[in-house]
Amino acid sequence: MRAALLHLCLLLLHPLCAQHLVPNWSFEEISSCPQYEGEIEKAVGWLTFRGTESCDLFQTCGDPDSCGVPWNMIGEQWPSHGDAYAGIHTFSDDDGWPWYYREFIGIQLTEPLVVGESYYASFKVSLTLGRGGGGALTERARFANDRNGLLFTMENWVQGPFDPLPGYAHVYGNDVVEDTLSWTVISGSFVADSAYQYVVVGNFFSDEVTDWSLMDPNGTGYLAYYYIDEVCVSADPLYCAKLSGTGGTEMDPFRVWSDASTGSLHVAGLKDSGVLNLWVVDALGRLVVPQQMVGTLDIWSINTSTWASGVYIVAARNGDGSRSAERVFVGR
Repeated sequence: MRAALLHLCLLLLHPLCAQHLVPNWSFEEISSCPQYEGEIEKAVGWLTFRGTESCDLFQTCGDPDSCGVPWNMIGEQWPSHGDAYAGIHTFSDDDGWPWYYREFIGIQLTEPLVVGESYYASFKVSLTLGRGGGGALTERARFANDRNGLLFTMENWVQGPFDPLPGYAHVYGNDVVEDTLSWTVISGSFVADSAYQYVVVGNFFSDEVTDWSLMDPNGTGYLAYYYIDEVCVSADPLYCAKLSGTGGTEMDPFRVWSDASTGSLHVAGLKDSGVLNLWVVDALGRLVVPQQMVGTLDIWSINTSTWASGVYIVAARNGDGSRSAERVFVGR
């Protein structure tokens, strides 16, 4: 009788446990704090499948000049969930490179996929163009790209930099993701044709079939680099959609305007909007004003008299982690 009850409990609990097949799906569980590039394997369970120089892990415990959050050696971003995210190169376009520069990271699923069953998958990406500056921060990436996706495999494999790319993925994005402020969801579904045991993240397509945008003509790195967060795989058609949609409540609108006569930028309506932090970037995603605590301030102003004319983006972060952004033209 006791065995029968235990079996029944296991049957009842199994669908709940099996909803999310990606362990450590948002890179929160770490063996130790990342200190240098190329330490993705400090995120428990995650492995490098291709790319030996980077495949990075970023965490709030890290140093802002190396692997911190939101500031790190690559750029600046808050996690979509929790305190951590990963980062990989997804595209290269440099005639000096005799091979397609890509980085893949992957993890073993909690259980193999069932052949013939439909699965639903998603993950989030955020483009970063780099910080500029000196030392490890010198490079600015030039590109954004499409085709970032998820590939399911039977085994853990390590691909060398000169090996041909797979040329396919089970789920991938068809749009070039240019957003450097927020996170973009890439999602899709497929029918498992094998009992796959691993999910791998990256751009598995060659340069010839990858579409791209030139984001920074002055960038010295002929590459694209994306932060990665919230990797989800489930047999439940609603599970990943709900997971990727839980970004917090929407903010009430706030207003942004530029006053050319005084050379200033103003943000109003903050007191009732839930906004706690504000920062400003230019059209290329370069940080112009570091993050500012707003508190109970209703109108936030800054001197723009030395800024070049152009479009700037005021990014806001709510107390529950939700984000918003407003664009404004600054010119004289």
